[in-house]
Amino acid sequence: MANKAAEIAQKYFDSINFSYTVTGDDGEALRAAFELKNRTDLDLMMIFDPAANSCAIRSFGIAKIQEGTEDKIYALLNRLNAQFRWVKFTLIDGTRTIVAADDLLLEEKTIGEETFSHCMQMARIIDEAYPEIMQTIWGSN
Repeated sequence: MANKAAEIAQKYFDSINFSYTVTGDDGEALRAAFELKNRTDLDLMMIFDPAANSCAIRSFGIAKIQEGTEDKIYALLNRLNAQFRWVKFTLIDGTRTIVAADDLLLEEKTIGEETFSHCMQMARIIDEAYPEIMQTIWGSN
């Protein structure tokens, strides 16, 4: 594997039996699937940089909104971003899809633990925010 940070994270994930799949041209990305209380099919993508000092965690496709509901969604996402400061919720205009992001700086000796902790935190936050996101989407019709 060409990506040292991803390799270190994999070793840690294997040691705690955390399921993931490897992706990316250099194995720089790991994908983990979650079954949560409110969102039963959440995927998180962990993308490690080649210098092994940062990781971008992304959840693509949390929800899709209908055209004309953007104002209510933007207001909700702004409030969620203030409430859950560790995760940034964004609306991708072209696809009208809500995504979430978390970025972290890593220390080589704790890459696996830090990445795992942030994944768990991000999954919990998305699961907590999901009912309100869906209520806003469906209430906007």
